[in-house]
Amino acid sequence: MATIILHFLLFFLVAFFNGLFFLYFFNKHELNNNFFGISLIGIAITGLFAQFINFFIPLSDYVIYFNLLLILVLSILNKKLFKIKFEIKYLLILPVFLLVILNIYGSKFSDDLNHYHYSYILNTDNFNYIIGLNHLQWHFGLSSLWLITHSYFNFDHSRLQDIHVLNGLLLFLILNLFLSEIFQSFKKKKISIYIPIIFLISIFILIKYSRLKEFGVDRPAFLLFYFLIYFYIKNFFINKKQYNNNNIYILTTLCLAIIFIKITFAFIIILPLYFFLIDKKLSLLSNKKIILIGTICVIYFTKNFIISGCLIYPIEFLCFESLSWSNNQAVIWKNQTLPLIIKAWPYYTGALTEYEYLKNFNWFKTWISITLIELLEFFITSFLALFITLLSFNFTEKFKSKFSENFSANKSREISATLSIVLFFCLMVFLFKSPVIRMFHHIFILASIIPLILLIQKRKVKMKNNFIIFFLVLAFLFNGSKNLVRINENNYINNPLYQVYLEGVDRETTKRKINDFIYYIGWMGPSPTGNSNLDGYNHKKILFFNMIYTRK
Repeated sequence: MATIILHFLLFFLVAFFNGLFFLYFFNKHELNNNFFGISLIGIAITGLFAQFINFFIPLSDYVIYFNLLLILVLSILNKKLFKIKFEIKYLLILPVFLLVILNIYGSKFSDDLNHYHYSYILNTDNFNYIIGLNHLQWHFGLSSLWLITHSYFNFDHSRLQDIHVLNGLLLFLILNLFLSEIFQSFKKKKISIYIPIIFLISIFILIKYSRLKEFGVDRPAFLLFYFLIYFYIKNFFINKKQYNNNNIYILTTLCLAIIFIKITFAFIIILPLYFFLIDKKLSLLSNKKIILIGTICVIYFTKNFIISGCLIYPIEFLCFESLSWSNNQAVIWKNQTLPLIIKAWPYYTGALTEYEYLKNFNWFKTWISITLIELLEFFITSFLALFITLLSFNFTEKFKSKFSENFSANKSREISATLSIVLFFCLMVFLFKSPVIRMFHHIFILASIIPLILLIQKRKVKMKNNFIIFFLVLAFLFNGSKNLVRINENNYINNPLYQVYLEGVDRETTKRKINDFIYYIGWMGPSPTGNSNLDGYNHKKILFFNMIYTRK
């Protein structure tokens, strides 16, 4: 428990400092934001920075030690740097902290880690990018930014535990940010339209996200997306003054971080793109910040290119088959086999061929038969969150001021239109390409938020404080009780390494060698590791990069 709390606080400090440092140069106006929002931006920025420095050095313990040392030095040189004005809203930290600690302590280890997550983090902790890394494990080419962020935010001796600590920190920051905004609005006669929206999302999170071991790389992307919605509405549609152009670039950076975590979020780039299309001042040629955004994209594509030979793996037309380190077999397998797997082909008992099964939604009947319960769970949860929100706010009183009404309606239409476009494209990807519910929670959230925005557009919104507190307490109790049950089932012991041993997930690591390059087949222990035997491959050094490539 002491390790969990200590590392939680250290990671929080690093995230806050890095967010503060970024905003100091990018947009000082946002420094007035509360430290939860700054820290969330800090996590995204740290992941993007880690993606860059991993070209040159491993993301070992020394990286975070240096980050902590830098914080210490700068705080001594500038004592006002971390000065935070205490406000009553920060009293929420304690109950949210206790809830998150329950979530972390109730987590054993992620059973997805022996798939490829842990081994990727292990490799990144000990090596810079390996050219052709994808040969070691066919999933390494996906190279999610969240796994790279995990490599930054961990200590070697507690890596299995720190995976949950970082996920818990993200949950902690999101809940505190949203709840502090909600409780700060209790005494206001007129509240902002994003307050019911973040209340709805908070209820959804507390009901649905109660097991950190399931977070993987999907749910961190969802949580950052929920923060993106908040940032988007608050900064661009609330104030009557012209929005701050610098926030466009922060919005773009957040979008890129989310997309780099999970490529299925690609269409959220529509949100900042909207402003680039309507604002002539945001010139693609003259603005230096555009160059920074472009550099972030180049780093991402270059990293993918080095690891897998693809700009975006495993999209076939973005892969270069002629490269000696390109894993063409993996690309072919994923494009031929994965559509069958995700559309429930293994459960199909009819006479159609694989090709016929995928055509004309022939797969839908089989798919819905095995996903109906999960689909209903998410539909009911999002509907329940919307219903609770409608009970907790009063939307009946209409605007009397013509100016206020027009302002509200116009802004609401802009929000609902842009979010509807994002929802439409996400639905298209879900239905035609990847009908995997765990990758598309944001569809349910968007489908709940959009009608709520349309309801708000011509009405004043008042809070029913007692209702809000009542439902939040219920949601907290529901989330916390589920983890108390898990802790009890684990005999109040939290030891991921021991749990790995008990469940037989640990297996002997096999040492292998290509020329002078030593690698391992396994998922824990020495690195670089994967699940492939590289007999028939070659290795060479190019500058400070190891390169694995096929023999001609």
